[in-house]
Amino acid sequence: MARGLQERTLTIETEIANSKFDEDGRVKRTGGIKYKFCGLAQYGNLVGITVGYTITASVSMA
Repeated sequence: MARGLQERTLTIETEIANSKFDEDGRVKRTGGIKYKFCGLAQYGNLVGITVGYTITASVSMA
């Protein structure tokens, strides 16, 4: 009986490793094209805001 349980445990671990779920049973979200585009858009927004604040600050010092 213990051998069957051990084999089943190994099978479940293999299924988890090969599936879209992590060891906690949550869905893995590891870099689909939409997530990469969203991250790129967020960084672009951050850079734009940084440039805007820099220009505004330098103009107000003059």
